[in-house]
This record gives sequence, C-alpha cells and structure tokens, in this order.
Amino acid sequence: SLSNIDVSADNPFYDSRNNCNAIIETSSNKVIIGCSSTIIPESVSSIGAYAFKGSGIESLTIPTSVTNIEIIESTPFSGCRELSSIVVADNNPVYDSRDKCNAIIHTSSNKLVAGCTSTHIPADVETVGQYAFLEIENLKGIEFPEGLKTIEYLSFCKSGLSGHVAFSSTVEIIDDCAFLDNKELVSVTFPEKLEYL
Repeated sequence: SLSNIDVSADNPFYDSRNNCNAIIETSSNKVIIGCSSTIIPESVSSIGAYAFKGSGIESLTIPTSVTNIEIIESTPFSGCRELSSIVVADNNPVYDSRDKCNAIIHTSSNKLVAGCTSTHIPADVETVGQYAFLEIENLKGIEFPEGLKTIEYLSFCKSGLSGHVAFSSTVEIIDDCAFLDNKELVSVTFPEKLEYL
C-alpha cells in the first residue's frame, strides 16, 4: 500500500526527481524502488529487477529513455496483482507494447519480457520470457497465438491461471516450471510437436 516516496534533495546517492514517487540511483539513473503511484521520469535509463515487486501499482508507462529492464529471478513487476496497464512510449529504441498488448516486448527478439493482468500476446511474439507473469495472481486467462514458439522458465508461475489452457500449434518448447503453482488450472491441451524442458 506504499503510495509516496520522497528522497531528500541533499542525498548524494539517491533521488526522487520530478516528484516521481520512487527511489532512483542517481549515478546510474536506475529506479530501484517504486510504489503504487510511481511515474517513471524520462531521464531514467534502467528499472531494477525488484523495483516494483509486490507493489500496488495499477498502471505504468515506460518512457523512451528506459533501455534496460533487469530480470534477475523475477521481473521488476512480479507480484503486482493490480497492474492492468503497461504502455511503452512509441519511440523507445529497445522495448515496445505493440497492438496495445499491455506488456513489455523486447523489440529485436520479439520476446515478451513482462506482462500484467490484462495482457494479450501479439501474433508476432515468438517467446514469453522467463518470469514474465511471475506472481501476477489475477491473470485469469491467456491466449497463445500462432507464431509463439517458446515459453520460458517460470514464466507463468503463480499467475492465477484458471480453467483450460490450449497452446497454439507453433509452440515447440515449454521450459521447466513454466506453469508451476497454478492451482485453479484444470486442463491443458498441448500441440503434437512439443519439447518440454
């Protein structure tokens, strides 16, 4: 429920520039801690691996300046149960949120690196990255489009998936523990050519 963060203007290492409600490491321009009302400033270049983990943030815009989103045993948004909107600025050189997908996609690799409760996977995404939906507990359903090939390690772990999941015929690899701890998931339909790692 943390909604306000303010770093003293005299702090030599950290700041909360532009009233952003976050802690930014000044030397690296990296958000290291955010909260439910954080607005990422245009000057930020990186988002730390645990920056928003478990926060109550509901919507987020990734500015053009952010060229690095750290993924170390989670994404910065793991456990954000209320996060329903992610928008990447149109001119970002590294990431996008094409087709209003409510996700962060690494543009050059067509890999979805972070999703939220209302994400839909665009048809040209080839990979759902590791931890992409980790602990996004309000994710009730997801469609896997034709063209998707790989679902990486722990990508949907504890994501709240329920009912039936059917993979598209193009899915070739599902990494270990990709769907771990989805207790409401009733059934899964797999394609014929599938390698489960």
